[in-house]
Amino acid sequence: MNYKSRRTTRAAFTIVEVLVVLGILTLILSIAIPGVMNVRDSSRKLQCMSRLRQIGIATESFYASRRRYPVFWASDPGYQGPMRNDSVLAQLLPYLDQQPLHDSINPESMPSMGEPPTSKVNSEVIKTNVLAFVCPSDDVPSGGTSFRTNYGTTTGIHATWSWGKPLPGKLEEQGLWGGLRSANQPGKILDGLSNTVFFSERLVGDGDSSVFIPSRDVAKSGGYSHRPADAIANCTLVKDVSEHASYLGWSWLPQGYTHTAYNHVMTPNSKLPDCFDSWNHHTMAQGAMTARSYHAGGVNVVFGDASSRFISDSIALEVWRALGTNHGGEVTNDF
Repeated sequence: MNYKSRRTTRAAFTIVEVLVVLGILTLILSIAIPGVMNVRDSSRKLQCMSRLRQIGIATESFYASRRRYPVFWASDPGYQGPMRNDSVLAQLLPYLDQQPLHDSINPESMPSMGEPPTSKVNSEVIKTNVLAFVCPSDDVPSGGTSFRTNYGTTTGIHATWSWGKPLPGKLEEQGLWGGLRSANQPGKILDGLSNTVFFSERLVGDGDSSVFIPSRDVAKSGGYSHRPADAIANCTLVKDVSEHASYLGWSWLPQGYTHTAYNHVMTPNSKLPDCFDSWNHHTMAQGAMTARSYHAGGVNVVFGDASSRFISDSIALEVWRALGTNHGGEVTNDF
């Protein structure tokens, strides 16, 4: 008897099997992708904090070498040098392994706030990227900076200073470099180095003057902001954003709110847009310049003792302002 061999063959997967496999893959990806993104974001936040801490350590090294902190304009008591227009960040370059770049700066010729910032004398300097000034979570143009100097809760130079003299009752608003009377030595920081924020971060401007992005740009307010409360009120009332600044933070070189400073008028990543009452080619007048980042839930800061910390957006305003001043006498244990 002859027997024919029989082989069972299967042409392909059934539709049900394909759908099951696709469903499993979708489930795996839905779990894995957010996890990978969270790890990446956490890594960027830590890298950002590490670079900010480098700036804090550089500030300590600057003081150890010169027995004073970097100069804000020429306001520091006992400072006998020329008027300084270069930023605190620029003055720290030698302590960030950037001595040649520092030596190439002409501090008397700063970039304008134009679109983008320009400078005839320092044209090559402002194009130079300094990695220590860049947070990887933000899209920073070459020569730009993610990090800024704390000006305390002062809303602007003119709000604390008039014709070479401090206005009465305004000095308590100042950070380390706030106003024109800065604390140039640790002994003058009465709140203590570990309780005084020296630097934080802010998203750079979007570079498009035709579009206003609240987290990046600064609107022009309709009133003067002599006090923090004035600034908040003015920023709350901002409706017309056709006139705004979009190139903020595009240069680490010049002093002032335009590129290298911020204040503690509003809490980190405030829902209110930042606003100033006026500006010119070099700096802004008075208003709110808030610490902002793309890190979920807060911003990085570095204190006077070079310790770094992540500060939540939900921090109480009075605590945030206390951390921003250098001799307010506030107790800031809970933050």
